[in-house]
Amino acid sequence: MTDTRVKHLVVTLAFFFAVIFLSGIAMILASRVIRDVSVFWVLKQAAPSIIFASFLAAGIFSFDRMIRVPYAPAVERIPRAWDVFMLALLGGALFVLSALIRYACEGYFPNSNVHADIPVARFAPYFFLAMLFTGVVQPVLEELIFRGRILPVARGVLGTLTSVVLVSALFSLLHYSNMYSSFIFSIVMCILALRQGIRACMVAHIAYNIVSILVDAF
Repeated sequence: MTDTRVKHLVVTLAFFFAVIFLSGIAMILASRVIRDVSVFWVLKQAAPSIIFASFLAAGIFSFDRMIRVPYAPAVERIPRAWDVFMLALLGGALFVLSALIRYACEGYFPNSNVHADIPVARFAPYFFLAMLFTGVVQPVLEELIFRGRILPVARGVLGTLTSVVLVSALFSLLHYSNMYSSFIFSIVMCILALRQGIRACMVAHIAYNIVSILVDAF
């Protein structure tokens, strides 16, 4: 049984690593292809996010339907209105913590001022797409992969503490530009997943990303 679980963990990690790696290659190739193509500017900006989300969604679907690695889903609790509000506050608080960690490590607060180089006429569709894909779709898919699939599979082999550290290390590698804060964020999300389920993680993660987009935009 132990050997089978280890095999399942290796397959799970290798599969989602391949999905993320291939999505990165696809994003790079797409950016080069459409760079000089006469298409809508918004589509050019949205292409990487759409490709990344598509690969993650396809990966989750393929993992559940084709790879068929057994895992114990987290116990789901339906968040009430007050719970959603508190989870959103948690996401915002984690962003503040992330900014403080970034400042402590690098000496500046994260703010890319993306609106500075974007004409006013293009800002609205850019902002909408950022909210849709980076703010909502991407965190939902990331939670389904890291806390929804990898965490329960790893937990069956490594135990709770080691699996939380492993998942958080992998999550921070995906977000390599903010590794330290991403690691801490993932620790909190893993604890939240184990106690309240993936839906709670999605709400907090969405809130975190939305606050990040708002800070970058304004």
